Amino acid sequence: GPAGADFSDFLRYSVLAAEACARETEEGCIAASPCEGACAYCPYGGVCGHSPEDGARKEEKISAEEIVRIVRRERGDV
Repeated sequence: GPAGADFSDFLRYSVLAAEACARETEEGCIAASPCEGACAYCPYGGVCGHSPEDGARKEEKISAEEIVRIVRRERGDV
């Protein structure tokens, strides 16, 4: 993994991601934003109103190094 990385860095990143999701939900962001291919097996298509023809979100990869940079920046280490 990245130099100086600690498992706690990855746990902290998970907390930051969950907090961002909770904040967006509290602010009313409930738009359908399925990942590519999700509509094929999702049982809620009739409720959300999203159609596969509307397009889909592509999964973005993040490196371990970037996770550590984000956590260190949030902690003020950088």
